[in-house]
Amino acid sequence: MKFTILYDFSKFSDEVLVMRIDYLIKCLTGNKNFANPNPTLDQLIASLETFRNAILASVNGTKRDTALKNQLRKDLELLVRTLGMYVQSVGNNDEAILTSSGFELKKPKTSIGLLPKPENFKVMEGPYAASAKLSVNSIYGADVYVYKYAIAPVNENTPWEIVLGKSSVVIKDLIQGKEYTFKVAAKGASEELIFSEPVNKFIS
Repeated sequence: MKFTILYDFSKFSDEVLVMRIDYLIKCLTGNKNFANPNPTLDQLIASLETFRNAILASVNGTKRDTALKNQLRKDLELLVRTLGMYVQSVGNNDEAILTSSGFELKKPKTSIGLLPKPENFKVMEGPYAASAKLSVNSIYGADVYVYKYAIAPVNENTPWEIVLGKSSVVIKDLIQGKEYTFKVAAKGASEELIFSEPVNKFIS
């Protein structure tokens, strides 16, 4: 099994980012598994302290203060990514060693076989001319959702168009003035698919 650490901290708030990096520094200080971190812990500590000060300055500061804080955050995130790549390389795919760094591991994806029939399948007017927005309740274990559509009425010989996507997609370039039939299935490890009840939608 391949163990992969998560070193993209860009989605964290400023406060959470600071806490997460504090934890990394604590875990890596004196950690014999990562004796020569790149960047060094001194570099990371200095960058973090500068960012802390910039956060405080931006609270009641100017737009320039906020812009500086945002740039310092990007610099700090880059250091974390570089550190993460170092940890990934030195960790030698050893789960215990990798987690000792303070980084979290990406959860292994569990493949599930035949998935159930999708529920709450909706077809709505899309955001563009001659388009439709399709959505369905998410199904645990789905790697992808298989959407099929064709001009109505349909029968066993109807050629269907197929679109792969997430639990919500937009289908464009439909023919205005035509009624379409849509259906969806969730695909897991099994090649067999169970499609939803078909939904018809007139494209205006």
